[in-house]
Amino acid sequence: MCTYKVHLIGTSLSPAQVFSTWMDHFPATWPDGNHFISCTPALEPGVTAAILHSMPAGMRIITGARVNYRDETSLTLMTLLGHMFAGLITFSVFQEGSVPVMQIQALVSPGDP
Repeated sequence: MCTYKVHLIGTSLSPAQVFSTWMDHFPATWPDGNHFISCTPALEPGVTAAILHSMPAGMRIITGARVNYRDETSLTLMTLLGHMFAGLITFSVFQEGSVPVMQIQALVSPGDP
């Protein structure tokens, strides 16, 4: 499992407010050269999205994921059948003391060919 966290020191927004803003701009938060393209404007359970990854040497990977879970402060994407990795990636926001924390947690393993 890989976990990435960002502590939002100095903000007075609640975790739900941070998460809502993050989801409103979710496709724009991906690194340059990478794209997240949802089939619908709202990322709700059951929605599928295309993911385009830039790789070294100019290679590109096109894959997909489905929204498995969503609530006021978290979103979980699940890889599709046949994906090179089998697993879940959860994007969430929670309070740690008085500081909101944005977190991405990936739980993946090699896919079964």
